[in-house]
Amino acid sequence: ALREPMCQALVLRVGQLSCESCPAYRGELMECWGIVSHLLEPTPRGALCGALRYLQARYAEELKSVVYRASDARLGGVPDAWSLVAAFGRVKFETAAFPSSPAHVWYAAYVAARAGFDHLLLELPDRAAPLSDQCPMLRNVCGLVARRMQATSASVGAGGRGGGASGGGFAAAAGDGGRADLLRADLSEDSGIFHDVLVALLLGRPFAFGRLPEGTVEDWLWFRLHAVHIASGDNDQVAEFGQQLYALQQQALALPPSHYDPSPGGPAVVGSPGGGGMGSGAGGCVTQTLNFVKVLLLTSQLNGAIQQMRSQDRALRGPAVHMALVLRAAGAAGACGAVVGGAGAGCDMEGEAGAGALDVAGLLCDYASQFKCCHQLQYFKLLDLGDRVRALQQLLLDGGVGTNEELLGHIDGNGRHRSGLLEQALQADGAGGEQAEFVDLCARAGRAALEGGQYREALRLLHLGRCHNEVLQVLCRCLRLPIWRDPAAASAEAANQLGQDVQRFFTIYERNLDRYALASAAWGVARGLFAARMFHALCERGQPEAALEVFDRERLLPLDGAAEQARSRQDGPAAAAAAEVEGELAGEYPRIVANYVQILRHAASQGAVASAALQSRVRQLQTFLAVHAHRLVLDQETTASLASLTLC
Repeated sequence: ALREPMCQALVLRVGQLSCESCPAYRGELMECWGIVSHLLEPTPRGALCGALRYLQARYAEELKSVVYRASDARLGGVPDAWSLVAAFGRVKFETAAFPSSPAHVWYAAYVAARAGFDHLLLELPDRAAPLSDQCPMLRNVCGLVARRMQATSASVGAGGRGGGASGGGFAAAAGDGGRADLLRADLSEDSGIFHDVLVALLLGRPFAFGRLPEGTVEDWLWFRLHAVHIASGDNDQVAEFGQQLYALQQQALALPPSHYDPSPGGPAVVGSPGGGGMGSGAGGCVTQTLNFVKVLLLTSQLNGAIQQMRSQDRALRGPAVHMALVLRAAGAAGACGAVVGGAGAGCDMEGEAGAGALDVAGLLCDYASQFKCCHQLQYFKLLDLGDRVRALQQLLLDGGVGTNEELLGHIDGNGRHRSGLLEQALQADGAGGEQAEFVDLCARAGRAALEGGQYREALRLLHLGRCHNEVLQVLCRCLRLPIWRDPAAASAEAANQLGQDVQRFFTIYERNLDRYALASAAWGVARGLFAARMFHALCERGQPEAALEVFDRERLLPLDGAAEQARSRQDGPAAAAAAEVEGELAGEYPRIVANYVQILRHAASQGAVASAALQSRVRQLQTFLAVHAHRLVLDQETTASLASLTLC
C-alpha cells in the first residue's frame, strides 16, 4: 500500500488496519488517522490548510449528528446547509423560531464559518432576512469570512504558494476599505459574542475563548490556524508564517497533555488555549486520551505527535510507526519541521514533543528491534536505500548479531560462504547488484565493528566484505590484547569465543594465502603473533616440551642469525618486508624470552636436555640479547633465571 500514490481513501484504509492492532485506542486512533489523511501535502501551508479542512469537516459532521438526533428537526427532503444550520440553532437555543434575533443571525454565521459552509456565508444575509437587516455589517463580514474559507480550502497546486486567486481576492477585499468596515463592525455594541469572534478572526486579533459558549480546543485551534494564514498573507515563504506557526506550537506545548482531556462529567469548555477536551474519550481501560496527539498533528508537530504516542503507551508504538511511514510516503514528513526550524527558535525540544523533521528511519528501526532478525529485515524493506543500508549495518553491530550464522550465513573451513537471511533478503528485492550490496554492507559494518572493539563481528564481516588484508589486521589486534596475559580474563566465555574465532580464521587464511592475495609482511606479522600466542598458552598450561617445539618451528626468536643472513640475500622490497615483520614482533620479545628462559630452566632441572645443547641455547640467547639490548628490557626474575643457567 505504501508504494501506491497516497490519497485520503488509501490513508484511511491503512489506518483502519493499523487500528486493529490496538483495540484499546481504536476509536481515537481513527480520529488521528482522519487528521493524517488531511495532512498529505508537501508544503507547510498545505498541511495547515488540511488541518483546517479537517476541523471544519469534523464540526459539520457533529452538527449533522446533533440535528439528526433531534426529535423536531423539520429538515424536509435532502437538507441544504441553511436547513442544517437553522435546525442546529433551534436545538441549541431550544426554540422553534430560529433565527429570531440578531444574535441568532450572528450565531448562524459563526456556525457556517466553523463548518466551512462558505457558500452559505455568501447567501446568509438573504436567507436570514429580514432579521439580517438589523445586522448592518453582516454582509461584509460574511463575504470576507467566505473568502477566508476559500483561501484556505484551495489546494496548493491550484493556488500556488501565495494562495492563488482566492488568497489574492481576500487580501484585496480586506484592504484599506475592507479593514475600515471591519473596524466599524468591531465597534458595534449589540452584535454579541459570535459577531466578535468572526471580526477578531478577520482582524487577526486575539480572542478569549473562555467567553465562547461551549467553546472547545478544536474551536480555538480553528481560530488560531486561520490567524497564522492571515498574519502571513497566505504565504508560507515569509518569515511571519514560521513565526506565527512556531508561536502556536509553543502555546499548544505550554500545557500538559492532560489539559486537553475532557473533565469527567463536565463540558469541553476552553480557557486560553483550551480548558477542556477535544474529540471522544478513549476506552474504559485507558487513563489518558490521544487528544494531545491530535493537537500536535493539527499544529504540524508531526514528530512530536509520533513521539507522544510512543511514550504514552507501548501498545501505540506500532500505529505510531505506521503513521510515520504514511506521512513520509506522502512527502509530508519533513515539510512542517523545515519551516518551523526556519523560525530560528530551536524547535527540537529535549524531553518534549518537538516540532523538528520526522525521523522515520529511526522510528522504524527502534520498533523493529523488538522482533527477530528475519522480521527486522522485512521492516527494513520499507526504508530508502541509504536508510536501509544504515539500518542493516546497525543491525549487524547490535547484540552479537554480527556473529549470527542464520543472518550472515555459514563460513566453512576453507573460507567459502553459504548465504544467510540477509543476503537472501537482498536478493528477494530483485533490484540487481545484490551481491555487491551485501559485500559493501559487510565491509562497512566490519570496519565499524573494529572501531567499536567488536572483534568477533569484525572478523566475520570483513571476511564477507572481502577485505582480507583487513582481517589480518583484526587478527593481529586480537592477538595483542592484554586479556591473554590475565588467566582470569583469558578463561572467560567471551575470551574463549574470541580465541576460537582467531584460531578458525587463522587456519582459513593459512590455507588461502594466494587466493586472498595477502600481503607477505601482514601475513608474517599475523603468523608470528599467532605462534607467540600458542607458545604462551602452552607454557601457561604446563606443557614446556610442546611450547619448545613451537618456539623452534616458528623461530620466535632469531637466535641463530639465519634471519639476518636471509635478509642480506634478499632484494630491497623483500628485505624491507622482513624488517617490517621483525619490527612488528619486537614488542613480543620480552615475554617470549621470559617464557623461553623458564622452559630452559625447567629442562635443566629435569635433565631433559643435554648439557651441551642447553649451554648452546643459553649462549645463543645471550648473543641475541646483547644485539637487541637497546630495545629489550627483561624483568628481574628472567634476568636472575638466565644468570643461574649460565652457571650450570
